[in-house]
Amino acid sequence: MVWNRRRNIRKGRRVGKVNPPSEWVWSSIPRHEPLVTRELFDAASPVARHRQGSRTTAGPNTHPQTKRSYRYRSYVSCDQCDRRMFGKSRRARVYYACQPDPAQHAGRDWYPSHAKSIWLAESILDDAVAEFFATRLFGPHRRALLQGDAQSRFPSSGVA
Repeated sequence: MVWNRRRNIRKGRRVGKVNPPSEWVWSSIPRHEPLVTRELFDAASPVARHRQGSRTTAGPNTHPQTKRSYRYRSYVSCDQCDRRMFGKSRRARVYYACQPDPAQHAGRDWYPSHAKSIWLAESILDDAVAEFFATRLFGPHRRALLQGDAQSRFPSSGVA
């Protein structure tokens, strides 16, 4: 049981900003068996606050105010930080971007060498995906390429 997570409660509704966890009041007597350990809760809390409102699955957004969907949403990650890139539209062109926030990421080992902003045009991804399908899946040498790839990934499986 935790109290004082939010500043104000009016008419049974939580309003106002969330108090920092240092101001939360934890019950000394557990009222029910915890679902996770306190250490796991503390480790996950900053991630949950940072990702609030972010969808984790692919597919179109069903929110009524959605203006567009991004074809490669949740499939493109930054090579420098391994974070998921997000879609942006500029002048009728679609991009996937990685823009680390100094407040969130300055302490990470990859941050000092990461570019301030990385943009990748969706058209480049379209070309790469088309090339992959044309050569690896539907090309004349697809069987040899896929077998070689499977043998390099799973050498003891006996894939032939």
